[in-house]
Amino acid sequence: MSTPICILLVEDHADTRETLRRYLHSKGYECLTAASIGEAFTVAATMRFDVLVSDIGLPDGSGIELLLELKRRNNFPAIAISGFFQPENEAQYLAAGFERAIRKPFYPHELSGAIQSVIDERAIITD
Repeated sequence: MSTPICILLVEDHADTRETLRRYLHSKGYECLTAASIGEAFTVAATMRFDVLVSDIGLPDGSGIELLLELKRRNNFPAIAISGFFQPENEAQYLAAGFERAIRKPFYPHELSGAIQSVIDERAIITD
């Protein structure tokens, strides 16, 4: 029996984080959450995750900084979410190592579609 895909969701806005956590759980994903880079490092040090979904603007730094540090430890697909989104930003996020970038506000199904897409591309299988 396979275990669910685990998402590490890093979002500083509490209501958005909780809404997305509930939505992802309803889609069958496990969802770990963090409100900052510091919290994300703590979670990542103790828990396994398969996909990172991170806001770019966090209270203690950038989601890009978070991604670059976490990728030193593991290889996983990542999705950027940002309210400050211009075409040049998307290129920057992708160059940093995010596989997808989604502009806020977005519909939850856009996020779950992006997650499924990066899972399929990486052929993530859990046991």
